[in-house]
Amino acid sequence: MFPIGGAVYLAGFCTLPELAAAMLQVVNHPFGKKVMEGKDIILLAKEAGQHA
Repeated sequence: MFPIGGAVYLAGFCTLPELAAAMLQVVNHPFGKKVMEGKDIILLAKEAGQHA
């Protein structure tokens, strides 16, 4: 589903490695939002150095 969804709305979809990296990033550096969208997860993954 990622290739189709990512092609249509890239900011709304993230990969599993990006999700994992974002989760670890939030544990070490609080983000300030309780509910995160795909674009937030991708941003956090980039900050953690993991972007697929």
